[in-house]
Amino acid sequence: MSIQAGISSLEENGQVLRIRDVFKHRKFKATGFDYDLAILEAEKDIIFSERALPVSILKETPKLLVGEKATVTGWGFQKANGTRMSNALQVKII
Repeated sequence: MSIQAGISSLEENGQVLRIRDVFKHRKFKATGFDYDLAILEAEKDIIFSERALPVSILKETPKLLVGEKATVTGWGFQKANGTRMSNALQVKII
């Protein structure tokens, strides 16, 4: 398995890195979308740039207030049995 770092469209080329290990969320089940999250360990370090940036992992869950805006991003499918997206999805939610 490999990933491309620093892209937001499947038509782009990024740093190709082979994956050494996959750490799935302990509650993940392949039959649904809940806990659809994993941490990937690459064989080599990512070379950070304007397009490839580190992600911060919070130690505590932030308390969001009603009406406060947040941004969620991701790849994959927008609904069950839908077509796969070729661009990363980013939406603001309240």
